[in-house]
Formats: sequence, structure tokens, C-alpha cells
Amino acid sequence: MKTEMCEKLGYRLIHIWEDEWDKDKESIKEKLKNIFEDKEFIDYSKPLDRSWYSIFQVQNKNIEILLPEIIERGNYQVENCGYFKLKENK
Repeated sequence: MKTEMCEKLGYRLIHIWEDEWDKDKESIKEKLKNIFEDKEFIDYSKPLDRSWYSIFQVQNKNIEILLPEIIERGNYQVENCGYFKLKENK
């Protein structure tokens, strides 16, 4: 809900999971640096995790929104933010 509330207000919210940060800080820092420097590469061939990507980035694309689901993160069950998936033009 936080992600959608932020998007409605015109903000992009990025979620960084603690276990991902602990596992690979340098990769996370690089992703953030690319976002802030407007050098982000978006691979539309695979589903985009809404933890990182925003509706703003796909609003002119033919996309399917995959709803959030409960996932395992370490010893916890959490709700992810959902995914965007590019639909093929027919």
C-alpha cells in the first residue's frame, strides 16, 4: 500500500530488504547510484519487481500488473510489492 500511495502522490518508493542489503551492499549501492544519476537500465524482458520499479517507468508500455503475494524472506513471511510484466503485442 505504501508504494501505491507514494505513486499517487508522484513519488517513486524504493524498498531495500535487509537481507538483500546484508548479502550484497555494493550491488544495491550501484543500483541506487544509477537511479540517482538517471543511468538506470530497465530490462523489460523479465518481470520488474515493484520494490525497485515504479508505475511511472512503465505507464506507456503494454503491461500486466501482477499483484503482491506472500513470500519467504529469511525466517519471515512478508508481502512483496508485486511485479510489472510486459505484455506481448498481438
